[in-house]
Amino acid sequence: MGIAIKGRGSRTHLAGRFEVTVSEAMDDGWAPDESEEFAAPRLRTEVRAETARSIISRNKSPDVGFSQSVNPYRGCEHGCSYCFARPSHAYLNLSPGLDFETKLFAKTNAPQLLRKEFSRPGYVPQPIALGINTDAYQPIERKLKLTRQLIEVMLETQHPAKLEPRASAPHARLRAMRRLSDAGIPVGVMVAPVIPWINDAELEAVLEAAHDAGASTAGYVLLRLPLEVAPLFRDWLDTHHPDRATHVMSTINQLRGGKDYNSQFGTRMRGEGVYADLLSNRFKLARKRLGFDAQHSHWPKLDCTRFLRPLPPRVDSPQGSLF
Repeated sequence: MGIAIKGRGSRTHLAGRFEVTVSEAMDDGWAPDESEEFAAPRLRTEVRAETARSIISRNKSPDVGFSQSVNPYRGCEHGCSYCFARPSHAYLNLSPGLDFETKLFAKTNAPQLLRKEFSRPGYVPQPIALGINTDAYQPIERKLKLTRQLIEVMLETQHPAKLEPRASAPHARLRAMRRLSDAGIPVGVMVAPVIPWINDAELEAVLEAAHDAGASTAGYVLLRLPLEVAPLFRDWLDTHHPDRATHVMSTINQLRGGKDYNSQFGTRMRGEGVYADLLSNRFKLARKRLGFDAQHSHWPKLDCTRFLRPLPPRVDSPQGSLF
């Protein structure tokens, strides 16, 4: 069993697939000294400012419920071992492992870019999903407030958006759902990722708690392990759940046609086989029993007709303004 690094989801600087050179740790026969005197220093988070060239990402994936997204940050300090965004750090010549959660990039010009995009005469509004690749509400947002500024631009222009809260405690999320629901704002729950033999037993309990808190729609996504995420997740299993690591990965391989991951549209979110069918049936039964089906079978459509193009920046002049 490996030794976890306090406050981090990964233990290694796994090389990205574009690296020219790769280092590999080897056992030289000397047992490591794990006393406090020789312990590795705690890794600090580095945040670098980035001037982005564009801010709205677009996709045509048939199994994703949005076509536009905005991500003010690259990397994420939450450091979930299974995060599908980890491989994106390889494009920066950085490790999808520890670098992903310790070397963060903030798109400091994101609000200005979004305003510029909305001002284009040919821009057609479609709902924007906020912080899909990496969490828009991760700890550095408290200081930088880029997400808040993006929301202010969307509020000013009445542009529809989909929001997700940062990784707060379950009771805090449920409390937020209740307040939103009581205010007449549609609320849904997404159980993700469902990990076989780790958290799959909680499916019904999560749905029930969310329904009691006012959720009107529900969904789930099976664990996805694209590219460098697979070895990082295997290492996490060996570190935190060595007793069931083999069983977990065996089930995942059965779900993915004998591989760690299959990116095929239509099955990548649900998997295939006996376990996938069982999970799907459990979800359908729980959703029907709780009454989700009777209320809404799909996520609510957001209204794009109220969109207003941003006003041009105000220029102070001694002559004043006519408007």
